[in-house]
Amino acid sequence: MEPTCATHGLISFGQFVNQIDYQNAGSALNKETKKRVLSKVDTAKLTGKTVSVIGAFKLLTADNWLITP
Repeated sequence: MEPTCATHGLISFGQFVNQIDYQNAGSALNKETKKRVLSKVDTAKLTGKTVSVIGAFKLLTADNWLITP
């Protein structure tokens, strides 16, 4: 699955000189998503709520999961 950008569509690996540039683009998209979407979420009100996700996960600790869509 390739990363997407809401304003420009799909981003493909072939658009970049190397893997580091591709990684940097993905990181920039993640930061922008956090700024535009997740910053509006009041995390204090999430305790006890159910969240549905689709992806692979890694259990880092009992309280900390890493989910990759």
